[in-house]
Amino acid sequence: MLPPRLLLDLLLIALTLLAYVPAMRAGYIWDDQMFITENKALLSVSGLRQIWLEPRANPHYYPLLLTVFWLMHRLWDIQPFGYHAVNILIHIGAALLLRRLLERLRVPGAAFGAMVFALHPIYVSSVAWVTELKNTLSGFFYLAALWAWVRGDHVAGIKLALPSDEKGGAGFIPATMNPAADSRRKAGSTASDSTMGISPPGRAGFIPATNHPGFWFKLSLLFFAGALLSKTTTVSFLLAVPLIEWWRSDKVHRTTWRRLAWPFALALGLGALTLWVEQSRNPAPTEAAFPLTDRWMAAGRSLWFYLGKFLWPARLTMIYPKWVVGSMSWLPLAGVLVAFVLLWALRKRIGRGPVACAAFFVFTLAPIPFLNIGFVLQQSFVADHFFYLPGLALIAAVSAGAAALGRRIRPPALAKAGAAAVILLLAGLSGRHAGVFHDQVTLWRDNLAKFPDLWVVKVNLGVALAQQGQDEEARGLFAEAIAVAPHDPRAHWNLADSFRRHGQLEKAEEHYLRVLELTPGDAETYMYLGEIQMATGRPAEAVASYVKVCQGWPWSSVARHRLGSALLRLGRSGEARQAFDDALSKEPDNPDLMSNVARLLATHPDDGFRDGAKALPLADRACKLTFYSNALYMDTLAAACAEIGRFPDARRIARQAVDLAERAGNKSLADAARQRLALYRSNQPYREPGP
Repeated sequence: MLPPRLLLDLLLIALTLLAYVPAMRAGYIWDDQMFITENKALLSVSGLRQIWLEPRANPHYYPLLLTVFWLMHRLWDIQPFGYHAVNILIHIGAALLLRRLLERLRVPGAAFGAMVFALHPIYVSSVAWVTELKNTLSGFFYLAALWAWVRGDHVAGIKLALPSDEKGGAGFIPATMNPAADSRRKAGSTASDSTMGISPPGRAGFIPATNHPGFWFKLSLLFFAGALLSKTTTVSFLLAVPLIEWWRSDKVHRTTWRRLAWPFALALGLGALTLWVEQSRNPAPTEAAFPLTDRWMAAGRSLWFYLGKFLWPARLTMIYPKWVVGSMSWLPLAGVLVAFVLLWALRKRIGRGPVACAAFFVFTLAPIPFLNIGFVLQQSFVADHFFYLPGLALIAAVSAGAAALGRRIRPPALAKAGAAAVILLLAGLSGRHAGVFHDQVTLWRDNLAKFPDLWVVKVNLGVALAQQGQDEEARGLFAEAIAVAPHDPRAHWNLADSFRRHGQLEKAEEHYLRVLELTPGDAETYMYLGEIQMATGRPAEAVASYVKVCQGWPWSSVARHRLGSALLRLGRSGEARQAFDDALSKEPDNPDLMSNVARLLATHPDDGFRDGAKALPLADRACKLTFYSNALYMDTLAAACAEIGRFPDARRIARQAVDLAERAGNKSLADAARQRLALYRSNQPYREPGP
């Protein structure tokens, strides 16, 4: 028969997999396109170099996270099942590590706490949302780093008190309330107290045994680096280590502060790099809209919000209503201070554990309203996925409290039944909530049903519906959002985008201009405005718009290509050529860009611009990069050959282009290529019609 400890691990794994079956059937939502489906860094080996060596190439510098995405993309492309399965498995691994850590710390109810972590519905947004693999992956390494650190303390012989060693000791409850545990210790027993008791520390099973403390601290530093490279909010490790040591021994040893210098330096360097990347790529909204006093009040209120959602997980959703600036109260923050003072005053009766847990919970969540990130300042001060690591403190406290309560319940089977009921209830709630993450429409409809007045959710639902072709309903939602928040650009932008895609260019331009009034200099808006200006015969205005795009997106090859096309329309061929050269310098291995520029150089009616000798190597390079399998690129190569008088080559390549187009089912391209082939048979180059 399997040992009870292993049976509990298997039960945790089985229940978690069962609860997250709806997530395994889900697709992608929200930011998943930025990280996975539209992330060019995942497409090639060179992308892996970009992930690690070009910090600004992605919205966040989380190279280990993106490397995991890169590996999964190699294995199963963008099929969502694999990404969801890996996220769930890593979360399970984190839960098992949490149990080992709590057991190593002799926290009562370690197995119960691990199951709460694995199955609590507040964690669903981190586990069922692929983008939040950054939470589960960083959390796994974070817990591994703490486990190795605590193991190193044990090997080093640092004197650390065990919970309930004496009244007022390190534990969550004094010894007088735990006679069973006392009698077991006096008898020298290490037996586990079933689901809610103290389990023996044991080994994790995948690390070799060693009695050298330096090994464990180096291993902890390695795990901590993995956590930081997945998500830099794991800097709270620097808070967790001294809090754990203070809880266990009523002081923090000098040796610990010296050892923390290495992880501190690592956190400082990677944190500064991440901050620079995010500020340069994702400028935060102005701070004036969120005064410092309101940040303090939001911090206090958010702590009670998270505590409430943890104890009573009702109406969980992706985006919560943003509390109105200027209408918040100091009372929640005052309540936090009072609660903390009471825990401190009672520490000799209830132990230092509750104080340590409260400190970790407060100091990891309270700073969030002070961060100048778009989600916090524009959408909501709170989010379930912010709770992933801070919630560990509540889990430790609740686990210990539940274990203490369980010891006082008679018969013991009743306590076990109660614990099982709680776990099954949490599993059921998580399974139901995971179904909400099936797709974007389901997610945002659920969010809107719970909070009907959230204009940002109306916008998100409208975007999801527009992607499914339900544009009429989408435009209605955008209009509702504008009525509620007329000064926010997102609803205007998406309404403009809907009009543009359906050819209603005048209405689209009206809303794009409104966006620019609200967010001057927005490069993406100028890009689409330039497209409309070109389509309506206003190339001079388009040039001005594309210049703005190039200023806002200095790395964009597309902006320079479109600028070149607008300049060429105005007859400014020299400036156009320079713009095309700039575009190619930004992406020298982009076959689509090379083919487009080569086509203009080979076929443009302006004799002053046309340059077949320059077009030929560009077209040939584009074909080589695609193994001469792209019909359009081959058609461009044929035109370049014809432009410099190589008509036999032009005819041969044009025939290949026709064949490729027919095999691809592209009848229009095949017919056009045949017409050009007829010209080449007459030894005539092809010219695009004039503007």
